[in-house]
Amino acid sequence: SGRSSTVRVFRWRAIVPLLLFLALVVGLWVLLLDRTVRRAIEDSGTEAIGARVELAEADVRLARGELVLRGLQVTNPNSPMRNLFEVREIVGKLNLRALLEKKIVVDTLAVRDVRFGTARATSGAVPQRSPATGAVWRQVDAFVKSVPIPTLSLEGLAGQAVNLGAISADSLRTPAQARVIALTADSLRRTWESDVASLDPRPLVDSAESLIKQVQTANPLRLGPVGVANLVTSGRGMLERLDATKTNLSALTQTVAVGVDTMRARVAALDGARREDYAYARSLVRIPSLNEPEISPALFGDIALDRLKPVLYWLGVAERYLPPGLDPRRRPGPDRPRLAGSTARFPRPRGYPSFLLRYGEVSLAIGGTTAATGAYVARIAGLTTEPSLYGSPFQFVAERTAAAVGPTELRIAGALDHTTATLRDSVSALAGGFPLPRITVGGVGAQLDLGLGVTRLSATRSGSAISARWIVRAPEATWTRTDTMRAGAPAPLGSPEWAEDFLWRSVAGVRDVRIEAWLTGSLEAPAFGLHSNVGEALAASLRRELGAEIARVETELRAQVDGLIGQAVEQARSGLETLEMELLGPMVTHQQTLEALEESLAKELQQLTRGLPGIPIP
Repeated sequence: SGRSSTVRVFRWRAIVPLLLFLALVVGLWVLLLDRTVRRAIEDSGTEAIGARVELAEADVRLARGELVLRGLQVTNPNSPMRNLFEVREIVGKLNLRALLEKKIVVDTLAVRDVRFGTARATSGAVPQRSPATGAVWRQVDAFVKSVPIPTLSLEGLAGQAVNLGAISADSLRTPAQARVIALTADSLRRTWESDVASLDPRPLVDSAESLIKQVQTANPLRLGPVGVANLVTSGRGMLERLDATKTNLSALTQTVAVGVDTMRARVAALDGARREDYAYARSLVRIPSLNEPEISPALFGDIALDRLKPVLYWLGVAERYLPPGLDPRRRPGPDRPRLAGSTARFPRPRGYPSFLLRYGEVSLAIGGTTAATGAYVARIAGLTTEPSLYGSPFQFVAERTAAAVGPTELRIAGALDHTTATLRDSVSALAGGFPLPRITVGGVGAQLDLGLGVTRLSATRSGSAISARWIVRAPEATWTRTDTMRAGAPAPLGSPEWAEDFLWRSVAGVRDVRIEAWLTGSLEAPAFGLHSNVGEALAASLRRELGAEIARVETELRAQVDGLIGQAVEQARSGLETLEMELLGPMVTHQQTLEALEESLAKELQQLTRGLPGIPIP
């Protein structure tokens, strides 16, 4: 037939619904993308900070490759009604290729209108926390609260007898240790006396001495060859018995010597326990320390820890959210009735990080007439959740560019190198020429206005070892007394009124204040220390005015402690002396006697058989 067939290239009835479906999917994805990004930022930020992070709007502009965030508020974990900072707008240039892999790579970032410490309309506290939410902050907060800060009190010191009624021998360490030593020494003595009795060499010594005399008086011509041979055989048998007894006694002597050395070390350690008991009793009668390393932390320990606490926190956050090397990134798993667990994501050696900010610059201005007034600029580079994939450390620097009032110098800089399995972090901050904060020194009953000065904060980390330091130098500090000055006759030594007046007189003249605090050790349990010239001045005053009185009290205190522990210590030392004099000493003497008899008998036998043919020489 002449009919021709038409080949349909497009099946419109199938294509049109497919295109409509794809358009619907793309439309929904575009509409929901902004909300998804906003929720992701709020959830991850809240988990990291431990307080609410809120974002008013997220605008993902795929055509331009831009991400715009507006109205970011980050709550202060310690103050739920205030923000750590608030940002009006953040604009980032996105890498679209990475976005297709569900990765966020920001090539450049611009931040506008940053404000710090702003008030919140609602509380930013997180009502129900997951185990991971704010975990770093809770860990740091628990450590800071566990650091023992000594107290400074001069009340009830002078003119009073030392009252150790609350102390008994059972509350001290020395008597308990001494009793254990005495019992151990008694048990060892009974055991070793039994062993020595089974090896008692005295009968053998008597026999050997008798045989030596017999050999010395023997006449070879009268005994004849057979008699000499029999005497030599007896001598050889005695030498074997002497050697066997000497060997066994030597082994037992070595065992006893090791045990005695151990007991001697334990008795010597009683001196350290005695010093600890002195310190324990001393703490009960509130005798003030005369040493600056103990006085300075009592004055400024709390405020120093407040300054160093953020260093520990941000180092912990950096380790948690920027793990080193190719370690897995653990996040809480989805909600399940059972076994919710956590999700571990292993980064691929070659690929985009989950998040990367290549370069960002923040320019901001703070108005008003406060110390913070001025223009600032901050730059960051290489901020990523997988440093090993990016291959370069995260670096940042922020500094003041112009100021109407306030600091003449303000700079914060740092580098966090998590590209390998070993963390290497360094952070430093310097501020100079601006009013330092006022400090309430509770132990002194005064307020310290540091005035214009310089403060430095620095921290370094290599692996698990950290070193953080806070330094303050205030050359024009002033003091204001917060308690009520009392007129009239001088207060008696040791009274509360005298203590307040004394502390005030000791520190009021210190104008050039220097404070230095430090943390060293591991991030989980760093050691804390503090030094200050204010503590030096107070320690010097205490030594001048209270040295003799404290010496009297400590002498009485030690005498009473010695009375409680003296008998137990004497029993421990007596037990050690018994082991040394009644066991070890005689055993050494017996061993020396056996060696001398063995040598003498061998010499006499050799002398007896000299020149006689056929008689073996032992």
